Amino acid sequence: MSPAMHRAAYAAMALDGWTYDARDVTETELPAVLAACGPEWAGLSLTMPLKRAVLPLLGELDEVARATGVVNTVTWRGEGAAREALGANTDVEGIAGALSPLL
Repeated sequence: MSPAMHRAAYAAMALDGWTYDARDVTETELPAVLAACGPEWAGLSLTMPLKRAVLPLLGELDEVARATGVVNTVTWRGEGAAREALGANTDVEGIAGALSPLL
């Protein structure tokens, strides 16, 4: 469902030209796939087992990713040779938000 949800959000936010597609990537392929993401890429969403396999490929992790040892979102900062992949974990916030009305 992620591609459909993301595309709907992009359309609602008038982010013309943005796309979201699912791709099957193995742990072995991940370094090359990440390296091939040029400046036109805003980010990547990852599922297991890539959530852990990506860790050594990242320049920085957010607090939740450091605490959990799991990254589900990769973004970049900088340009050219200074471009750095950043890892975040948005799963915890999503789970907490979904459960908060029940608590």
